[in-house]
Amino acid sequence: MSRAVLALVLAAALAVAGCGQRYDVRTGELTLERAMSRAFKRNFAAAYRMRTGRAHGKVVRHADVRCRERGPQPSEDSEPWRWACRVRWYVHGSARAGIATYGLRVDERGCFEARSGAFPDRIPERVLGRAGPDPLVYIRSCP
Repeated sequence: MSRAVLALVLAAALAVAGCGQRYDVRTGELTLERAMSRAFKRNFAAAYRMRTGRAHGKVVRHADVRCRERGPQPSEDSEPWRWACRVRWYVHGSARAGIATYGLRVDERGCFEARSGAFPDRIPERVLGRAGPDPLVYIRSCP
């Protein structure tokens, strides 16, 4: 392989990798809503598995999420950016929607921690035969 081709391949790889790139905004509303929807579905499936002892990764057929900022993005990276999100979800076989609200803290990478008081702190865990923490109370994800 010639040096010119090698240099071109290396330059393209570095451009795609985005080495050292820092974004001015931690996340966008649409990105956060999509990430929260995926994380909610995943955690709902975990709660279902705990309660029933059976896996069902698609128990939630739709989770509609709407988020809004609770203040401007902090200038300090160490301070969380606070958001509020409402999740409306539908499980397979039911036309009735469930609704929960979450308070989110978004870090400098765009990763978030979400907490809700809409679910019990602990739910019965069928496999272990005792109560465990409800995965829907605390959701952590990185879009």
